Amino acid sequence: MTDSKTLQINHEITLDRQGDNVSIIISLQERTFNSNVSNIKAKTLFNLQNQLSKKLNVLINLSEQSVNMLALKSLAQEGYNAYREICDGLDEKFRYYLDEFLHTRKTTTRLMKEAEDLPNLRVIFSEGISFPVGLLYSKDPRSLNWNLEHFLENIAHFFDLKFRIYNCFKLEAFKVKGYMQGDVYLKDKKSIKVIHALDERFEIEKEKELWQLDTEIDPRKVVTVEELVDHWKMEPHPRIIHFSSHFTLAPEQSPPYSLSLSNGHLFTRNTLWDIKPKPERKALFFLNVCKSANLEGNFISNIFSDLFPDYALGFIATVYNLPDKEAAEMPERFYETFFNTSYPILRAYADAKRSLILSKRKLSALGYTFWLTNINLRYSEKEATKPNKYTNGFISSSKKKKNDKNKKRKKR
Repeated sequence: MTDSKTLQINHEITLDRQGDNVSIIISLQERTFNSNVSNIKAKTLFNLQNQLSKKLNVLINLSEQSVNMLALKSLAQEGYNAYREICDGLDEKFRYYLDEFLHTRKTTTRLMKEAEDLPNLRVIFSEGISFPVGLLYSKDPRSLNWNLEHFLENIAHFFDLKFRIYNCFKLEAFKVKGYMQGDVYLKDKKSIKVIHALDERFEIEKEKELWQLDTEIDPRKVVTVEELVDHWKMEPHPRIIHFSSHFTLAPEQSPPYSLSLSNGHLFTRNTLWDIKPKPERKALFFLNVCKSANLEGNFISNIFSDLFPDYALGFIATVYNLPDKEAAEMPERFYETFFNTSYPILRAYADAKRSLILSKRKLSALGYTFWLTNINLRYSEKEATKPNKYTNGFISSSKKKKNDKNKKRKKR
């Protein structure tokens, strides 16, 4: 049992791009065979990623009131196709072992009870690629019954429900030594400074209330680049920077990406020139925007490589078009878990995701990924005190705004 103890990584997938091809190496429980290496075209991997994102968007849009099982089956089929593509070149003996490993775990009624015993899976990427491994599906959906009463046993075959997944790059690219070792506390003093960077064109009222989850948080709302830079530079430096805005990626342009703020303000790589945080005062970034984890193009021109390790401890990001209505669900549950327990961050993140998917059937949580942060980072040495207005991680229903179910969803 891991509980709040230090987490260890003993399962690993490496996706190493070499020109037009990606070599995939899979290692489970240090089990090795003559060949556990597969190869796939980089273009094929990008296409699979885009198809998974599209299928997830369809599922979220069709599951507003209740889970649309046909859309879930369609996502599962895409995830299974990707799983077979990725594993196609593996040694037959290793592929058999992999299937056995994935399918002998208890995955139905006891799924939630075993959350603390989940294995941790590290996914290592080389430059210029990313992939939502959590959306891989390990069983042929055509062999399953897709009635709503089978939701739990069917959802359990996504990798996101089988592992705690930690995404990172080859750290030698960053010349980082010892970065992922040991325990670190995000809040090492009585209070903690949080920057909430937002674009007021979107519905963000629920996200503004997140910082009431801990009375010792000092939140700074910013809507312009100037405000963002001023609060970022000012000591004490922020330990969390949360974006509620729109993300644009254009690898062929300069700057190659941007995060929107209000009134046309844009955060780009150029914004970083005048910011020099102390090495021990870097921030966790929660990029609650559309497709912030779908990296494309040249490695030197994506948001992760610009911010890590000089500015960022790591990231929570998305792989799909985030609808406004679902935007607060995952950050709300994650922060509530992380702030109010002594769990390592990877455990808090995975527990929040599993809780939303399995207990609340909020499938938008499938669209989030966890990147680069020390997996044993904790919020503080002591558990925070929950304000009374919060129950089970959710703002009381009297505060919830009624939404017009016919209203068109705005994407970030």
